[in-house]
Amino acid sequence: MFAELPAFAAWRFVDAVDGFEVLYARPGLLRGHTSAVEDGRAYAVRYEITLDARWRTREARVWSDTLDGPRETILRSDGDGRWTVDGDRAPV
Repeated sequence: MFAELPAFAAWRFVDAVDGFEVLYARPGLLRGHTSAVEDGRAYAVRYEITLDARWRTREARVWSDTLDGPRETILRSDGDGRWTVDGDRAPV
């Protein structure tokens, strides 16, 4: 069995990516933010990952922002390996 998760974790990226990420954890939910510069391009990402009782990802919502503009993506799983991306079945 897993030990209890810490309430948060934070780390800095170095080398190819220069940035920072913070993750907040509670049972059934991971959420976090990251911002960085990679290959001369800045980006910011916010995410929420919903887990079931067996630690399987059931949904991941990802909001990103770049020079190209904001974007939201929603991934969902049935828990048995089948996924959708923004409501469409994901390729195998």
